[in-house]
Amino acid sequence: VLHALHLRLPSPDGVVFHLHGNAGHVGSWFTRADFYRRLNVDLFMVDYRGFGKSSGRIESEYDLHADIRAAWAHVAPAYAGRCRIVFGRSLGTGLAVQLAAEVRPDLTVLVSPYESLARLADEQYPWVPGVLLRYPMRTDLALPRVDTPVWMVHGARDRLIPPGHSASLQAIAPQAERLLLPDAGHEDVHRHPAYDEALAAVLRRTLSSSCRRSCRPRRRARG
Repeated sequence: VLHALHLRLPSPDGVVFHLHGNAGHVGSWFTRADFYRRLNVDLFMVDYRGFGKSSGRIESEYDLHADIRAAWAHVAPAYAGRCRIVFGRSLGTGLAVQLAAEVRPDLTVLVSPYESLARLADEQYPWVPGVLLRYPMRTDLALPRVDTPVWMVHGARDRLIPPGHSASLQAIAPQAERLLLPDAGHEDVHRHPAYDEALAAVLRRTLSSSCRRSCRPRRRARG
């Protein structure tokens, strides 16, 4: 059973489908209600199995992706014809990219993304054999299949996921925009003065442009 937080406005212009990082749960990640309310979008945040009030236990990378697909299938139909934005932070960025490749949201936001957990393990834990890495999370393989807008933000002082990861991802995704915040690290990137302004600008641009899915041709999602 997956636990989620769904904040709904009377007449929203869309929804932000938020996939959080590795630590904590929706209760600890939920800090931005006023930000999204001002933009007139709903917010949906889900806990992966074993996180927060969600039951079960993650046994494979497949479990993570299955949870996200189930949550999306539950909430997305209610926003047909309105803006649907997939938002991933840290661990959630790899999940967000895989989902975006399948469902083609109007925008994918990646905060502190990684090229793959395999590369991250090589950088941070070079003594761990690659065969022992249970969840490779190959964002670099999924991102080229995303053909809708992508916006990335990374702290230049991020030592957990170095900004070279988002630079590499931008190189393989020509449509992706990338903002590097010079004084931000990993945990405090959202507190940087330019973060709110830049994120609000890209969300407003998405909301005010061709956010109506009914106005553009549909294509079968690619696996």
